[in-house]
This record gives sequence, C-alpha cells and structure tokens, in this order.
Amino acid sequence: MTATALLSAAARANPVAALASSARRLTVSISSSSASASSSSSSRWISSSAATQQPAHGAQGDFARPASAPTSTNLPTASGERNTAIAQPHTPETIPSEQAPNYPSTWSANQNARENAMRGPRFEQMEVDFQPQPLSAMAMIQKEPVRLSSKRVVSCDGGGGALGHPKIFINLDKPGPKACTYCGVRYELDHGAHH
Repeated sequence: MTATALLSAAARANPVAALASSARRLTVSISSSSASASSSSSSRWISSSAATQQPAHGAQGDFARPASAPTSTNLPTASGERNTAIAQPHTPETIPSEQAPNYPSTWSANQNARENAMRGPRFEQMEVDFQPQPLSAMAMIQKEPVRLSSKRVVSCDGGGGALGHPKIFINLDKPGPKACTYCGVRYELDHGAHH
C-alpha cells in the first residue's frame, strides 16, 4: 500500500487524527528541508564571499575586524584643549550708530538700538547704503507747526479718508499745545482771538 492510500484509509477512520499527523509530518519535512537549504546557502555565501571579503573565522561564522576599526586599545584620545575660533555676532562697521538719520537714540523703552538690532551673520555682507533708513516720526512731527484754534475743542482725523485715523476730540482748555494721540499733530487755543 502506498503512503497516499494509507493516508486516505486513516482519514476515513479518524479524519481529525489523520489531519493532525499529516500536518506534523509536513512541518517536520519543511523544517528539515529549510534547515538544509539555509545551511547550504550560508555555506555558499561564505564560500562565494570569501573571495571578495575577508575569510570566515571560527565555527560560528564570525568575520575578522578590520585593522582600522576602533578597539579598547586604539581609541582616539583628546589631546589637550582645542582653541576653536567661534564666530561672535557683531555689528558691521558700516552700520550708523544713530537710530535714525534725524534722531540720535531710541525713543521708546522697548525699542532695540540699531547697533544691537543689525548684528549677526544675516547682516555681515549687507550693503547698508542700499537699506532703508526710515526717519524718526517723532522728530518729523516736531517740525510740524502748532495749529491754533479759536474753539476750546478741536477734532483731528489725521488728514481724512483712508490715510487718516479715527476722529478724536482734543480739549484745549489748559494752556500749552496738546498733541493728537494718534498722529502727534499739536493744537493750541489761540488766546488772541476774540469772540
């Protein structure tokens, strides 16, 4: 009787047991064939790579370390301190020291000075002559003449339209010029004007 005939006879008598035994036989044959295939392929790899790589050493297939690989005896050591020059941020000499062309220093407590603001690698190769140098609005508004009014209350809208600001009313009762809180234009009550 052949193996398939025996298997089919056993399957008719007890199908579950026959299936389990055939599965066991199948896994045993697969594992033994794969083990022999892997050992033959690994031996082929070692033998084929022996010509191109270093020869295998030991029974476990270990390879020799290259002579240049670091070991505990030839690790690199730090030879004293290194004086590596580190670039420090600095302000280029061409940056003017004044804050604006018409004002020498900062005009607000939280404003960054120009020599501190324009420093570092971003500004090292910058041509300062081509950079914008905005004028100080505070110095420009001081040149604007005080506007005299015969009324006690004036309104300022910054010039009107889209270029202006919201309309505000300024009380001129107290002596001296009073500035608009938006644009800085100054108004004063004209004491020489009569009713």
